[in-house]
Amino acid sequence: MKIIIKKNGSPIRIFHDSREVIVRPKAKKVEIFNSDGTLLENYELVDKSISWLEDPDSDSVEIVLTLQVTT
Repeated sequence: MKIIIKKNGSPIRIFHDSREVIVRPKAKKVEIFNSDGTLLENYELVDKSISWLEDPDSDSVEIVLTLQVTT
């Protein structure tokens, strides 16, 4: 799984460990955590989408969660 955080349409962060990113859709927040569990960054959620990234050469598929944020 890949999580892409975009601001103004440009990627600002990419995560491969979903435990580092918590999405709170009702509160419209995205929280980024350090590996020790402490809060590192906080963003306002604008939009979210999910897609599949297929690699036919390696016969694999990855889920991609894209989060549009503001500060």
